[in-house]
Amino acid sequence: MIRRIIRLTRRLGWLMSWVVLIGLLPACQFPASAGTRPTTPAPQALFTAAAQTAEALRLERFGQTPTPAPALLVASIAAPSPTMEEPPTITPAPTATAAASPVASSGADAAAFVEDITVPDGTVFAPGETFEKVWRISNTGQSTWTTNYALIYIDGEMMGAPTTVPIPKEVKPGEQVDVAVAMIAPQTPGNYISYWKMTNAEGKIFGFGASGNEAIWVKITVQGSSAQATAATATATPSSAITSVTLSVDQPSFTGDCPHTFIFTAQLTLNKAASVTYLLEAGDLTGGEVILPSPITRNLLPGVHPIVYELTFPGNVSGWVRLRFTKPVELLSNQVDFSLTCG
Repeated sequence: MIRRIIRLTRRLGWLMSWVVLIGLLPACQFPASAGTRPTTPAPQALFTAAAQTAEALRLERFGQTPTPAPALLVASIAAPSPTMEEPPTITPAPTATAAASPVASSGADAAAFVEDITVPDGTVFAPGETFEKVWRISNTGQSTWTTNYALIYIDGEMMGAPTTVPIPKEVKPGEQVDVAVAMIAPQTPGNYISYWKMTNAEGKIFGFGASGNEAIWVKITVQGSSAQATAATATATPSSAITSVTLSVDQPSFTGDCPHTFIFTAQLTLNKAASVTYLLEAGDLTGGEVILPSPITRNLLPGVHPIVYELTFPGNVSGWVRLRFTKPVELLSNQVDFSLTCG
């Protein structure tokens, strides 16, 4: 009996040794064969899988889109927004030699009207008479005008003139130049006006004055026999859509702080739809001057249409204003007098 117990003890001891040995085998790092893979995933793999599963459950429950990775957010913020065109080229400021003359800061190309050398406003011509209009203008911009710069016809009556007239010489910032345009008076008696602006070497149009949008003009009167004038009026009146036009001013005579703005309002009545072109005219501006707006063309329906102009004067002035229609017929409104006394 004692011998059997000893044999059983020996067998159990060998069995426990094998159990301990087998338990220690995973701690030993044996190289895995090329054809085998571990059956138990690494702890970090389990953590990643768990996180992905939790994120999928969150998305399924709340219907939200996954948050982009931080790197993608940084890339989207740093990426420049697309632009439709190249940024404008900034022309360097004029040199000290041109600093004595005022230079416009609004852009590279700018101009100012200086004076009429020939054909002042209201000059009378016979029908078909030729004449030459000469303007003196100043380069108030930052770029030099070459002979590729030109005066260009904008609106009004062309009076037989070319559409573009090149500048006769190079004009540096601060310099002046006289530009002449050959014209022919219309055959029909009446008052005529032609509007012009500038164009640079690239063909871009720019105007005159502080705003850079104003035009210069030539304004003439064509006179023939009274019979001719009566016939022209009689043939134009029946076909005109304009029934009447009246002009008024908010304060004909004002005394107070300057500058002051006058508001001129016209009431235009049409008996049928028409394309109407009109412009504001002023005269006898004693003590001051104003750059008038360019002509306006509008397609209007029958009825009464208000037309409003605001003119600002910096100091004492007196004069008159009227509204001229050139389309569909030549027509003048009543003349409105106004005066400003700075007090």
